[in-house]
Amino acid sequence: MVRYFPPAYAEWHSAGSLCRQNGRNDQGTHNLTHRFLRRLDARVDQVIETQREHSLRLTALETGIGDLEATEMSHCAITAGPADRMGEQLDRIERRLDLADPAG
Repeated sequence: MVRYFPPAYAEWHSAGSLCRQNGRNDQGTHNLTHRFLRRLDARVDQVIETQREHSLRLTALETGIGDLEATEMSHCAITAGPADRMGEQLDRIERRLDLADPAG
């Protein structure tokens, strides 16, 4: 099994080993740890910003879908009225022309 270590970790690990071999365990490892944490913090900030952008885009999509649904419902309401009236008009025409059954 091959283990993968990110470049920042590999650099920190190898530099820490060198510092321990040279007897400079405190300052060298401390500086490398800070550098590693700064990189990690920058990446976390990027992830947070990306998540914020995705959240805004998702909100815009949800709003657009809501608008489409409202538009579709209004179109259905607009077309339903004339369709109902057409049925009534056909009934009247059939009665005038004596095409309709008197019972029905």
